[in-house]
Amino acid sequence: MLLADLKKGKRGAIAKAISLVENDEKEARKLVKSIFKNSGKSLVIGITGPAGAGKSSLINKTSVALKKLGLKAAVLAIDPTSHVTGGAILGDRVRMTESTDSGTYIRSIASRGATGAISRSIRNSIRVLEYAGFNPIIIESVGAGQTEVEISNIADITVVVFNPHTGDSIQTIKAGLTEIGDIYLVNKSDLDGATQLFESVKEFIGMTERNPVILQTS
Repeated sequence: MLLADLKKGKRGAIAKAISLVENDEKEARKLVKSIFKNSGKSLVIGITGPAGAGKSSLINKTSVALKKLGLKAAVLAIDPTSHVTGGAILGDRVRMTESTDSGTYIRSIASRGATGAISRSIRNSIRVLEYAGFNPIIIESVGAGQTEVEISNIADITVVVFNPHTGDSIQTIKAGLTEIGDIYLVNKSDLDGATQLFESVKEFIGMTERNPVILQTS
């Protein structure tokens, strides 16, 4: 029953399957075995960057644009489960209302102290969403820099978001973040200091062998 509902993309079934994946190792294994053959086909986009860079608003607008292109996107927001940012994901949800209205499936996932703020269950949660017909799947995580590299191991495309007002000069941006991006965005580019940050990102990161795409967004 769960599998049939999941295949139809029913939200209740998706929520139940992801909760299984998070909380019940034995049942999760069974579930993953059943869906494994029909997963692995979606594009996974990782979006990371310092807190306050504007990732949620960006994902909101991107989801709406994807919908217009006829795509069915899902978002997994990694909650660092920290006492400091206890309300962060609720705030994210508020900033993503437009995309929820457009049919995007949004789920926050607790990292439970897993390295890279990526919970172990995330790969299986991606499989659940793929089976339910979502493509692309966007993973949002708060990039503190040190272990965010893990998101780039899961994602097909890694997007790193900066903004001139998070107090990040390019010198202080953690090395991890400067090495993993396929696309770098200087967000809130209407703010003072955006062009300067954009130029220094181009100089500092654009010259690397990987030759990432560097853009300004607002």
